[in-house]
Amino acid sequence: MEDKTWRLLNFFHHECYLHCRVPRIIIMSNGKYKMVEVPRARPKSGLTLLFEAYMMMLVESEHARGMVSKTVKETALSIWCIHFQLL
Repeated sequence: MEDKTWRLLNFFHHECYLHCRVPRIIIMSNGKYKMVEVPRARPKSGLTLLFEAYMMMLVESEHARGMVSKTVKETALSIWCIHFQLL
């Protein structure tokens, strides 16, 4: 098991995080371990899909990325990375 943390939507202007232990499985063909993919987030994202969707909704409604980053308390760089990864 591996401990992972994802950022959730804010709750009344408080940052929320989801902490859980994600199981790993062994791949029989090469004997290496692989972490199980979780349905709530993309691999190596650190943000839930719902949080990413909310940020993209703000960007698509023509909010400047600086304002979006201030609203969700994330860096503008992470918003750019998500925006171009989803396109």
